[in-house]
Amino acid sequence: MKNFRCVGIAMAICLLILPLFAQETTERTAREFLYNGDQQFNAKEFTPAIENYQKSLKIFKDLAEENPTFKEDVGKVLYKLYASATNLKNYQLATQYGEETLIYDPSNEAVIKNISLMYRTQLKDNAKAVAVWENYDRVYDNYNAKVAIADIYEKNSDLKNALIWYNKALEVNKDPDVVRRVAKLYLDNKQPQQAIQFYEDFIATNPSRKSLGTTYKNMGTLYKDSNNINKAIEKYEQALEIEYDKAVSLWLIDQYYHLPNLPKAKTHIQNVLSKTNNEAGAIYYKALILKDEKKPAEAKVEFQKLVNDKNYGTSAQGFIKSIDAEN
Repeated sequence: MKNFRCVGIAMAICLLILPLFAQETTERTAREFLYNGDQQFNAKEFTPAIENYQKSLKIFKDLAEENPTFKEDVGKVLYKLYASATNLKNYQLATQYGEETLIYDPSNEAVIKNISLMYRTQLKDNAKAVAVWENYDRVYDNYNAKVAIADIYEKNSDLKNALIWYNKALEVNKDPDVVRRVAKLYLDNKQPQQAIQFYEDFIATNPSRKSLGTTYKNMGTLYKDSNNINKAIEKYEQALEIEYDKAVSLWLIDQYYHLPNLPKAKTHIQNVLSKTNNEAGAIYYKALILKDEKKPAEAKVEFQKLVNDKNYGTSAQGFIKSIDAEN
């Protein structure tokens, strides 16, 4: 009787151990396929790598049904399949495995961005390109997602939806670059007044000082490109009150010199040279003003600083000869 009891206990232990042994053996097989796939991936043999990853994935998925800890392995293998298919330029397979990867790693923005790009540029499916970002945005209310969606609509010449999503992005982040892009959309659609109004509406939202400065600069560029020089000057001046910009300052120097408004030109020349004392553009206009003010000796000193400059050298040498000839 005692022997039968021992046999029964042994059988019970075997029944407990066998499933664990079977699971361990199955897991080992899955990891062998995974290892082989990794070796082939590293050797850039993506087709056989995919075959081994697929075998590994099937086993890990079966294991995960009984033991949820294997879900992490499922996610990792899916990512390897996505990467392999991407390298192989099998975009249909890459997007399939990429979207499956997101089930296990839903916040992976790099994967989302790449899948969306493949849908849009390789598979010519804008609806799915948008949907990938929309799924992400629905969960995370994400600024980058909103801008990406707007960008897809913009590239597809869908002004209405592009504007909707750019405005949604601005509700999350008052980014002056998005404001500039919206204004450009209006300009491209021959609606300059709407572009200007959009800038004004953005300014009314009380953005940060840095964003305000960028917006004034963008407005200045808009007016400059529209040949509204007076308004361009006004907005560029407002921008410079917030943040120095050498290119804007040099443009203003040129405009003020030719208006002429020499006191204003001098102010900006001095400001530029106080930050970059060898700035050729500012030195050139300083020399021109000195020449116009009948100060040839002082003008010549400034022109001589530019004789080897690639942009102003020839002109400077000409003025020096002219000054020498008059004296």
